[in-house]
Amino acid sequence: MLAKRKKTKTTHTSTRREVEERTVTTIMDLDDSCLQHIFSYINPFKKLRVQNVCKRWRRLIFHSWVDVTKLKVERFSSFSEFENVLKYCGIGLIEIKLRYVTSGPACMEILKIIHKLCPNIKRLDLSDLTLTYRSIEYLANNFDLRHIAFTRIHKECEGALSYFFTKNSKLRSFQTTSDSILSHCLTYLPADTLQHFDISHYYSKTGMSVEHLKSALIRLKNLKSFSFTCPSEEMQRYDEFLASIHPEAPLEDIQLNYTHKKKAKKDDKVMLPSLKNLKKLKILHLSGDMIVHDDVMKVVKSGCKHLEKVDLSNSEFLTDVGLSYITSLPKIKDLNFSHLQLVTDKSFKNSNMQNLRRLQIYECKKLRTTGFRKVLESSEVLHSLDVSRCPQVSPKLLKCWSEEAVAKRGEDGPVLIVRTSCNWAGACDLLTRVSPLLYFYDDKDNDKYY
Repeated sequence: MLAKRKKTKTTHTSTRREVEERTVTTIMDLDDSCLQHIFSYINPFKKLRVQNVCKRWRRLIFHSWVDVTKLKVERFSSFSEFENVLKYCGIGLIEIKLRYVTSGPACMEILKIIHKLCPNIKRLDLSDLTLTYRSIEYLANNFDLRHIAFTRIHKECEGALSYFFTKNSKLRSFQTTSDSILSHCLTYLPADTLQHFDISHYYSKTGMSVEHLKSALIRLKNLKSFSFTCPSEEMQRYDEFLASIHPEAPLEDIQLNYTHKKKAKKDDKVMLPSLKNLKKLKILHLSGDMIVHDDVMKVVKSGCKHLEKVDLSNSEFLTDVGLSYITSLPKIKDLNFSHLQLVTDKSFKNSNMQNLRRLQIYECKKLRTTGFRKVLESSEVLHSLDVSRCPQVSPKLLKCWSEEAVAKRGEDGPVLIVRTSCNWAGACDLLTRVSPLLYFYDDKDNDKYY
């Protein structure tokens, strides 16, 4: 006789596990619109591989290429891979940034591919490509750009750049970190259309002419932003360049920086009297001891009444007197006073910043908590307050005054996010979510709120 087969008893646990296995949702269960949204975040070069998973994914990715208008290219393996990506998205591209790609002779090959497949391109960032006379000439004859940025350029390309600026008469933005330009070509920049001018590495000893740069600035009558960086021994030129800016230019943004070659002394201070003539200025970024001091701040207050954003970080000479000039400006919305070693509570004594939304005071060792009470009371739209690494700030008082300020805003008021540190005893207990409109974070938390 055949042995009887044993009956297997189905338990409740095994049945539940089977049900769970049958109801697991995979990426293939998502609808088309959800998948297409996910695919829009994938790097374009990886899309070439992802679209080979199945026919459905290929169809959805094909439609997602249409939404690609900006492309950041990093380390592509071959020209054919670069060309394949542009075949899919090139028709809609208006901006391309090239990073860490092969330079030298490959520059011409890359430009030819872009010209062939990207008929609507308007912005090119070629910072990691070495531009030759021939490649700049090709750019001039085949592209109608609104923005150009480059770093590496041969010294003999001055004539080619002059030709490029003449041909691209609608250029709006020009950015360079090259110290090889002799500056004669800058006088060919389109005077009627250029709005953004960024020179991040000026050094006259390499051949950059002061007079040519001044001649270029006085021609740019529609200039809106000017960014300039030079070594410390060249900083005496700053006011010359500011004085050369066209008097009717609607300049709204100034950034002046310098590279630290030596530690600055008080006798090295640079005066900027021409700042008072920039009546329409809204954004001011000054970095470094030699130009960030009380005398310059007095000039700023007397002339720049419409300032909305000011960055004065990293200065050893700026005191409460200079800062009080800035905090008394009524239209200020964004301030950065980080790493100022002489700042105390007196800086905010007469503050009138009713429109202040963001205040960064990172690592100011002499600042106490009472300085912020005036700020919290006067600004009802303050959204972000960063006082991390300020060892004399009391979290207990800061929390109390923040609660009072938020209570006056009502239920529909803006959220206030206070960022502080837990580097001293008792602070960690206060770094919590206090209310729906008030949050405390320590400086080790995620930066996504800032």
